[in-house]
Amino acid sequence: MVGDAGVKVSGTLNGINVPMGAEASVNAIQLTSGASYEELASRVGNGVLAGIFEVNLIVNGKQVHDGLGSLTVAFPVDTKYNGHWVTVWHRHNDGSITSERVMAENGVVTVTVTDLSSFALEIEELASSEDANAKDEGSATNSKITPLAKTGDPLSWAGLAGLALAALAACGAAAMGLRKTR
Repeated sequence: MVGDAGVKVSGTLNGINVPMGAEASVNAIQLTSGASYEELASRVGNGVLAGIFEVNLIVNGKQVHDGLGSLTVAFPVDTKYNGHWVTVWHRHNDGSITSERVMAENGVVTVTVTDLSSFALEIEELASSEDANAKDEGSATNSKITPLAKTGDPLSWAGLAGLALAALAACGAAAMGLRKTR
């Protein structure tokens, strides 16, 4: 689905607000004023504001903001920003604002979301080669969600097999004990 502002949305609509066989379309416009525009513009720090967009899903003639599944939204940016970090500010329909930092590639900034509403793109510094490698390992962040630190050693298949054998032996011993008491 392509919106009016060059915004592309892809994914499978499968949420509670999208009935099976529903007719759906995306409407995307670039904002230049209004409450959403003002709130998102105020979040932009020292970066370059590359646009503020209102992205809406219309299902059977009604606007749907959430309960739509997971969608990937691709925003167009000037190709001169390829390789730059971009903070995507997302003003949700309830008024809360979150952010995700991604890298611009091939004239596009892409995020995956579970609700649609207003988005602002803040172009930041050029990513280093280390940043690009980290991005390939999934380094996008969200201002409200911090990934958990890895702790301990990973569980090996040999360890799992040993644990399964120990459990099986314990069950066998318990069964033999029950059999002897009868």
